[in-house]
Amino acid sequence: MTQSPSPPLRDRREAGALLARQLGDAAARRPLVLATPDGGVLVALEIARALDAPLHLAVMDSGAGTRHRLEAEARMRSSGGAGSIFDAAGGSGHRAMSRLADELADLTERMGHHDQLPEVDGRAVILVDDGLTADTEVHATLRALRLAGAAWVALATPFLTRATGDLHESELDQLASLWVVEEYGAATDFYVDPTPPGADAVRELLRSWRDRGPPPRA
Repeated sequence: MTQSPSPPLRDRREAGALLARQLGDAAARRPLVLATPDGGVLVALEIARALDAPLHLAVMDSGAGTRHRLEAEARMRSSGGAGSIFDAAGGSGHRAMSRLADELADLTERMGHHDQLPEVDGRAVILVDDGLTADTEVHATLRALRLAGAAWVALATPFLTRATGDLHESELDQLASLWVVEEYGAATDFYVDPTPPGADAVRELLRSWRDRGPPPRA
C-alpha cells in the first residue's frame, strides 16, 4: 500500500502543481481540462496553467449533469444516420429522434446556469478531481466523454484506491495520481486545508480564468 503523504499536501493547488508534472507530455495534445465541482477546480487550475489549456467545469449532478447531456448527444449522433429506428412505443425513427432532441433541450436548459461545455469530439480531455468525488460519478463522466467522441482521456486525481483505479482503467488512456492507497477515511488524510471552495468562489475563479487569464498563485 502506498501511504498518504506525511505531512499531507498543503491544499488542492499544491496537488494540482504536482499532478501537472506527470501530465507534461499531454500539452502537445492541446487538451481540454475539465474540473469536477467544486474541489476539483483548484486542482485543475494548476494543471490548466501548466499545460496552457482551456478549463471548464464538468457538472455531474444527477439533475442536469454534463454526463447526461453528453450521453444524450452521443445517442443522437449514433442514431442520426438510421432511417428505421423504432422507439419503445413502436413509433417512427423521426419520433425517436424528436424525443431525444427534447431530452437534450431540457437538459441544456436546466444546466443553463453552468458554463457551457465545449465540444469534446476528437479532443484530448483531462478530467481533474480532488480525490473526493464519488467513484461512480467520475466513472460515468469518463464513460460519457468516450461516448461523446473524446479521442484521448486522462484522469488526474491526487489520490485514489486501487479498486478505483481498476474501475476506471477501461475508460482511460492515462491516469495521473500522486498516491494509490488501499483505502482512506477523510480529506484530512491528504490535505492540511481540506475545505473545498464554495460555488461562488468557483464561479469567480472560472470567470477570472476566462476574462483575465490564469489567476495569480495563492
